[in-house]
Amino acid sequence: MKLNKVLGACLTLLIISCSSDDNGDTGPSQEELNQVIGTWQLSQVNVSAAQDVDNDGDSSVNLIEELSCLDGTLTFTADFKWSLQTVNPVITSITNDQFAFSCDNGVQNAGSWALQGNIVLIREGVNTSQLNLSGTTLTEQINENLPMLTSKVYQKN
Repeated sequence: MKLNKVLGACLTLLIISCSSDDNGDTGPSQEELNQVIGTWQLSQVNVSAAQDVDNDGDSSVNLIEELSCLDGTLTFTADFKWSLQTVNPVITSITNDQFAFSCDNGVQNAGSWALQGNIVLIREGVNTSQLNLSGTTLTEQINENLPMLTSKVYQKN
């Protein structure tokens, strides 16, 4: 009888110790996803060197302060879809590090998104971009040349 009790206790311990405790990554919590879900407004289009595009005597690395036509709205939905409506800068090299700036006619893009830590991955077809999430700010590092378009920054509405 003692042997049955000991075996029963051992079997119980074995069952308990073999329960699912894989601690696998379950993905982001709903609270973390909610930080992303919603509408974001383009607040900065930054270049490497300050420019005085509007010829008001004040230079800025943020082209939004220089070109009133720049605009963008980025939307993330709970079903992991994103859409972007934006008017982008058109930068044309003239000579001697001089550039002409204007705005395109606007574009619309869409795709899927995922959250990995503080990185929002946006996918459009085979292309994937990364945006860094910090509170109510999303930053996309671009690092293009002539003049170097360094980043786009979005603020959550």
